[in-house]
Amino acid sequence: MAIYMLDVSVRMFGLGWKSFRSDGWNLFDVVVAGGSFITTLVVRFGSSGFITQQLQKLFLVSIAFKLVQRNNSLNMLFKTAVASLPVILSLLGLWLILFIFFAILYVEVFSLTKWNSAETRNMNYNSISSSLVMLAFMSVGEGWNQYMHD
Repeated sequence: MAIYMLDVSVRMFGLGWKSFRSDGWNLFDVVVAGGSFITTLVVRFGSSGFITQQLQKLFLVSIAFKLVQRNNSLNMLFKTAVASLPVILSLLGLWLILFIFFAILYVEVFSLTKWNSAETRNMNYNSISSSLVMLAFMSVGEGWNQYMHD
């Protein structure tokens, strides 16, 4: 980690701040190097809680993304994933709207039905929230046959 911080500081002073901040990977390096250094100091010398340890793991694993910058095919894959993110978020929003629509529909239709062996306190159609949980279970096929037989 010390070598990584030395690399970031040499590039920052060598390029100058204006040129250094023009590349997004350099800013990523500053955040990752600073975050990993601070969280390592806190874990090493201070009281380290669960959140601090998880942040330290996150920052240290983020150093591996440095390979994305060096490898052209990984860099192209990363840029493609970032470019497709708005479309993926739109599809996720549509999925959420459909789930909410069907949750409301199922609450109106099935909220007063008797529970059988498959339904529990969390997996039923009595409320919108439990209906969303039930729809999530059914969409991945978890116990689907048992729900259909009930």
